[in-house]
Parts: sequence; structure tokens; C-alpha cells
Amino acid sequence: MLHATGHGAHASVPAEQVKTIGLAEAHARAQKILRKKMPVDQRALGPLTNARNGVAHSGMYDRSEVNAVFTTCLRLIDPLLVELKIDTSYWGRYESLHDRLLEENVEAVRVRLESKLARAKDVFSERYGHLPQKERELVLGTIARVSPPGYIEHDAPATCPACDSQGWLSGDTHVDEDEGAVMFTPFVFSCPACDLRVEHEELEELEGLAEEVKLDESPTDFYADWEPSEVRGSSWDGGPFHNF
Repeated sequence: MLHATGHGAHASVPAEQVKTIGLAEAHARAQKILRKKMPVDQRALGPLTNARNGVAHSGMYDRSEVNAVFTTCLRLIDPLLVELKIDTSYWGRYESLHDRLLEENVEAVRVRLESKLARAKDVFSERYGHLPQKERELVLGTIARVSPPGYIEHDAPATCPACDSQGWLSGDTHVDEDEGAVMFTPFVFSCPACDLRVEHEELEELEGLAEEVKLDESPTDFYADWEPSEVRGSSWDGGPFHNF
């Protein structure tokens, strides 16, 4: 990065010994800087990474994934163009294709979300529609205490947009150095009552659920062995900080 930005004199190795990084690491570094401006998280990056590896290493790709992969690329690049102050002429004669693919993607996300919401409402009605109000409240209160598996860094309760029961937002956290606060960035919502699960772009279509939230805990209480100087001075290569 020092060589690329004209500060090679400060690098530990000469330019001819520089090594490239993978797509996942490049994305992680951009995401640390742009945070909520980056619309694709690492979990949604999977199809793009697989497509790149398939073409680069074996000359093979999944034809059914082409449009989805291209659209993911566009969604990744657009916020970078804004940060670099590059206008849409970057796309040249492909600008109309760029616009059409993004429009089709938004429409597909909305259709998929509406389908999930409708299905979740049916599931909720089938499971609990026959129960008297008090019994239903008792059952739903018990179910609401069942949190998602702990493979995602942080969970927070939230009202389900399909059945109004308590569901769970899951996502990552990072430290906002300016505020000295822990910020929670949700990317998945799941409801144990109606089995609704929305993620990534779908979540952004639901008002309020994709918002970044400041947690009430300080970084020193939230993270084990956290020190301000350590975070500011580190390369943030993952570890206990989960890609801030």
C-alpha cells in the first residue's frame, strides 16, 4: 500500500518484492474504511469470490450466476468511485447496462423479500392462529428467549416485520474511535416464531433494521484485552476484533 500511494521509501520491502492480496482481504480493508457505505459484506461476497477463483484457476464458471456476480461487482465498485471522486463516465459505453443490472437487482430483492414475508405470515398463522390470546403470548414469550446460534459475533432483539414477535438481528461490531463506542452492524434478521430470515440487501429494504447501532457497553467492557492504542496502531487483521 505504501508503494501504491507513493510512499515506497517507508516500506519494509522494495517494490519488486511486493505481494498481492486476495479479493476477500481487499474487500475487508475497504470495508474497514467505508463501513456502512460498502453495501456488500463478506458473506455476500462468496459467489463473486467463487466465480473469480473458478475462472482464474480452472477456466470454469456457473452460467446461472453471471448476472448476480456482475451485479455484486457493480455494487462494490460504485461506493469506491464516490470516495475517489470518479464520475459515472467510468463505465463508458456500459453505463446503461450498469444501470439496468442494478435496477433489476433491486426489483429482484424486493420480490424475494415480499415472498419471504408472505410465507412467514402463513407459517405464523398455521402455528399460532388457533391459540387463545393469553396462551399465544405465553408461547411466543418463551420462543423469544431462544437466541440464534453463536457463530455470529453479536445479536440484538428486534420486532419481526412479518409477525410482530421478537426476533434477532445478528452481525458484526467495531469500535468508533471518535466516539470511543462499540458499534453494532446487523446483516441478518431471523425470527424463531415464523421462521423469517432476511439478510444483506433484503434487510436494507426493511426500515430501521439495517441501521448501525451504538451499544451501551464501552470497548474495554465489550472486548477482552482491548486497548485504545492497540486498535489505533494495529493493522486490524481480524483476530478477536472480527474485522473492525
